[in-house]
Amino acid sequence: MSDMIICPYCDMENYDSEYYEGRYDSRQNITCKNCHKIFQYDYVMEPTFSSYIAECLNTGKHQWELKYTYICQDGSGSWGRETCKLCQECRKVDFIPIPNWIFEVSK
Repeated sequence: MSDMIICPYCDMENYDSEYYEGRYDSRQNITCKNCHKIFQYDYVMEPTFSSYIAECLNTGKHQWELKYTYICQDGSGSWGRETCKLCQECRKVDFIPIPNWIFEVSK
């Protein structure tokens, strides 16, 4: 595996992998810049994993942050979505009473 496309005939580095234009997991034809022979290469994507501490999954103590709020048209209340800052878990907040001063400010 290499970041360069290397000619199997003369071992010349031809094009950086950023040059790649085509489909993933399919063979492509290319002409070597040095020996001018045609050869094939393929581009294979490999998964990369990252790990994160999310202690709330062990303790149940999420750090909820309100992300979205939707107000009912009749003013009877609202609902929203909260996301945990640590583990990205989402939950729906079913009903949030709306204080009267909000409607007074919007008039």
